Parts: sequence; C-alpha cells; structure tokens
Amino acid sequence: TPHPVTAIVDHALATLAADAADLLTSPDGDRLTACGSAPCNRYLLRRGRRHWCSTRCGDRARAARAYTRRRNSG
Repeated sequence: TPHPVTAIVDHALATLAADAADLLTSPDGDRLTACGSAPCNRYLLRRGRRHWCSTRCGDRARAARAYTRRRNSG
C-alpha cells in the first residue's frame, strides 16, 4: 500500500522540477552557471562578479590560489 511519505516526496520532487523548468526557460536562465570552485558540483545564478555558490567555495578557491603562489615562488 502507498505510504503517506511517498506522496509528500512525489509532491516535493514535482515542485522542484516545475521550478527548475521555470528557471531554465526564463530570462534568468542565461545567468545560471557552475560554481567556480574545482571540487564543487553546484550551480548558481550569477550576479555581478560572483563566481562561487557559497562563501565556503570562494574561500576554498582563494586559499588554493594562495597556496599555488607560495609553492611556485619558493
């Protein structure tokens, strides 16, 4: 027999799919881009100069660049 949780999950997935379709077909869909941090697989709506999905990803990318500079300078 169907479980009530199954209906809730199905509804949530349908809502998520509808919202994703609305975003991808809207004018904002052109701003959708992958996060610029190497290990991250998330996406974001680009606004201005922002390249990362979160502060954590931005900090990780900046730390990796600083580490590379230090390693290559000495």
